[in-house]
Amino acid sequence: MSREHAAKIATAGAAALVGLTSAQSLLAGRLPWAADTLIHLYRLVELNHLLRHGYLFSRWLPDLAYGYGFPLLHFYAPLSYYVAEIFSLFGLDYAPALLATFVALIIVAGLSAYAWAAHAFGRRAGLVAATAYVTAPYLLYNVYHRGALAEVLALALMPAILWAMTRLGRNSAPRFLVLSTLLYAALLLGHNITALVFTPVIVVYAAVLTLQCDWQGVFRIPYSAWSAAAALVLGLGLSAFFWAPAVLERNSVQTFQLFSPQAFDYHFNFITLGELFSLPVTVDPNLVLPPTPRSIGLIPLALAIIGLGRGWRRWERRRKTLAGRRSAACF
Repeated sequence: MSREHAAKIATAGAAALVGLTSAQSLLAGRLPWAADTLIHLYRLVELNHLLRHGYLFSRWLPDLAYGYGFPLLHFYAPLSYYVAEIFSLFGLDYAPALLATFVALIIVAGLSAYAWAAHAFGRRAGLVAATAYVTAPYLLYNVYHRGALAEVLALALMPAILWAMTRLGRNSAPRFLVLSTLLYAALLLGHNITALVFTPVIVVYAAVLTLQCDWQGVFRIPYSAWSAAAALVLGLGLSAFFWAPAVLERNSVQTFQLFSPQAFDYHFNFITLGELFSLPVTVDPNLVLPPTPRSIGLIPLALAIIGLGRGWRRWERRRKTLAGRRSAACF
């Protein structure tokens, strides 16, 4: 093994270790008393029951809603429960399987953030990005406070999609097209709202990559742009079995009810600057919905300040070097 290859493995291992550190409260073996934890447990039991009876995908979960049944997977993205089911099929009971899923997704989030940043800026930047990502309060807020399994899956997928799109934009190899397609399809099957919000980000990011890699002053659409568009279209096609019926039958449900409670109205969900920059508090995983400030977090904020400082110093050195060269050229 070469020294370069060993260094890559070591930094990737360090990124995974940081993710494991962020999940250390889960390693005690007890699910946190978050808002949706018990709901996910019920759904995992139901999915396991259906799979064992030969139903690989069922929009209707017959034992939910007090035994009346509920068309949960007609509108709710199903992939996170299938991820948890992998651990269940390997012998874990339902609660440990759900717990292992949360831990695994935190680690994957760190590794995907590392892969994207390391490919773009180097291994040290990748390790810093992974540390900032898995210690970001919003990610941990979704785990320990909300128990938002599907959104944690989406947060783990987002940097991986950007990494795959970066490789696709710079290489356009078929394997990166396949990888980008599968990851985007996984996002669509992982969390509806995140896919809706993040898709424009992917489009803009792919456009920026296209301008960086292929723009030659000629009005044409480069091959990398076609590759990125193909990945998105193919991802939509792979996941169409889920989202197409939901879109076509949206008039059959009272979606306006989602906006009736004040908690679901975005007008009432903005936070103050004081809360945004508030200090962290000790979280008790044995409490249901304890008051938790939704702040940026000290670790990501400190890393951002250090990064900006180093970037400013590097820009200053470069500016002085260029100024010195211009002065020497004048004489």
